[in-house]
Amino acid sequence: MLIEDIALDHVAIAVPRIAGVIDAVGGTMGGKRHLAGPGQGFVFAQWAYRRGELVEVIEPEGEPSGFMHRFLEAHGAGVHHITFKVGDIQAARARAQEYGYEVVGYDDSNAGWQEMFLHPKQAGGIVVQLARSVPEFDVNLWEDKWPFPEPSQAAVGGPVELRALVLAAGSAETAKRQWGGLLGGQLAGDDRTPVYAWDGSPMQVKIDTSSTRAPGPVALEVTGLSEPAAREASEVLGIELRPVSAA
Repeated sequence: MLIEDIALDHVAIAVPRIAGVIDAVGGTMGGKRHLAGPGQGFVFAQWAYRRGELVEVIEPEGEPSGFMHRFLEAHGAGVHHITFKVGDIQAARARAQEYGYEVVGYDDSNAGWQEMFLHPKQAGGIVVQLARSVPEFDVNLWEDKWPFPEPSQAAVGGPVELRALVLAAGSAETAKRQWGGLLGGQLAGDDRTPVYAWDGSPMQVKIDTSSTRAPGPVALEVTGLSEPAAREASEVLGIELRPVSAA
């Protein structure tokens, strides 16, 4: 049973303070304000890019023992998770368990937002969130309480394109089982760098099987960004922004 209506929604980047990356995501990269609001132990804000790609930036809130504080202490700023929207969260849980994954953080108690997670130890070095939401839930929850800060200067040339999240992986077969089998991605590319895409999702997942790094996030491929600008933004976001030519 395939996961119903699955689509890659956004990549989430953990940082100490959202205010510290506004110039990168909203200025250098030209992102447009999308959604913002509170979570459990964090605050989030999202920016949309040229084709509707979304980057979510999350900062810790609450007790120092919270998961966001622990993540930043252990890893520093960087990609924390990737989120897929699904049509049926119960079916998604059943599919993950069928594939032998331990589902954590499962919660279907809220009709507006239901979610579950795959742990990075099983999911290729990255937290994978699957969520079901209703359109009425996708609003700026803090429009009045927390308006988006503006970057110090406007972007040059408009928003970038976020082409792909690049992940190191031990093998193409392991990646295929997760991103293609479990999560239903459509395979392109070759055995060395397979690429997975989802209908209605402008951003893709690219697997680098030649990397000597531990499995997990390596880079975000972007178009419309110069090398110097990419290096500058990469430093504050904790993930390499890798300029590539437009397809």
